[in-house]
Amino acid sequence: MRITGQQGSGVLRSMSEANCFIVLEHERGAVAAGEPVSVQLVRGAGMSPIHPSLALLAGAAKRKNWAGLQKQLESALRNPAWLRPEHRVGDPTGYMRHLLYVDPHGDFVMTAITWLPGQVSPRHGHQVWCAFGVAEGEADRGAVRRRTCNR
Repeated sequence: MRITGQQGSGVLRSMSEANCFIVLEHERGAVAAGEPVSVQLVRGAGMSPIHPSLALLAGAAKRKNWAGLQKQLESALRNPAWLRPEHRVGDPTGYMRHLLYVDPHGDFVMTAITWLPGQVSPRHGHQVWCAFGVAEGEADRGAVRRRTCNR
């Protein structure tokens, strides 16, 4: 087992190269080298198949068709049937990222990010292009500026 690279909200490519995830419980704390851990295997190249409701969105993302991406994202957000109960699970210590789809060629990933009431994400930039929307609840995006997501 090896680490696939730097981790972070803007560095999701490493997730596309993973063939497993190490699952650590919050209450566990630090893990020493050599200590047994739970491993969740990822089948094949990425996490295909994609939920049918997100297939057109993935196609627009693959082509970097920004107008199509916006249209398909808005459509997916109007009917979030793709948002399963496990995607709604939050973490009281900070936001939680749920992997929805990994492009088989590593060109992009789709995630559902869950913030619990009152949680914030520190101001940050992405090292890749991004698109985002709110599927449930509300988000105060007053501090978000277009340049934080590079296209």
